[in-house]
Amino acid sequence: MKFPFLTDDEIELAAKRLLTDAFGGPDEASTPVDLDVIVYDHLYDNEGVAFRDDLDLGSRDGDRILGRTEPLRRALYVDAQLKREGPEGRFRFTVAHEVGHWILHSQLYAQDEAQGSLFRELGGRDDSLVSLQRNVFPAAGQGRLPPEEWQANRFAIALLLDSERLRAEFRSRIGVPYATPSDVGSTGSVERCRQLARSIAVRSVDGAPPLTDVFGLSAEAMAIALERRGYVRRTPTAL
Repeated sequence: MKFPFLTDDEIELAAKRLLTDAFGGPDEASTPVDLDVIVYDHLYDNEGVAFRDDLDLGSRDGDRILGRTEPLRRALYVDAQLKREGPEGRFRFTVAHEVGHWILHSQLYAQDEAQGSLFRELGGRDDSLVSLQRNVFPAAGQGRLPPEEWQANRFAIALLLDSERLRAEFRSRIGVPYATPSDVGSTGSVERCRQLARSIAVRSVDGAPPLTDVFGLSAEAMAIALERRGYVRRTPTAL
């Protein structure tokens, strides 16, 4: 399956449309966003999409499967172990990631159902989108993600973190528009950026709860979001 290029604005718009359809508008959604309303009340009731988080999804190519989206069967899955044992924020981000696959990619499969059947007849991969640990929560410095996984991650960030709320919460805690490793006397390596992003994600300032608590995300998911949104950068932006 060939996945088309999507801009940040297109992905953000798709997430806002879903929030509008599910809650009446992005501003009407709670913080943290109530994903049960999205997967059970909206996607299931209005689009017939089933959601399950009670199955162990196993692994593929030695990497843990965190989620799976089956567009032609109208089903989304998140690994049961992630819900039982993982931080709630990692589970929530993975749910939003799978929702992103449905919103952004399901129509591609619907339009090409015959090709999906051909793949199965030839013994190739089936017609599902499999989300691996390394793609949903990429390590700092990891190479380029497959386009569909990058897009689903970007959608999850747009769905779970309202841009205006995040800007206000970040500025109230850090006091500057963005942070770099040099701000804390460190080098600007990719790994140092991720470390800084994690520390900001879990920081409580003057009684204000950590960003992880505000948005219902794990430290790793929040760190990835801060990097993708430009709140943590390797080097200062030249003026």
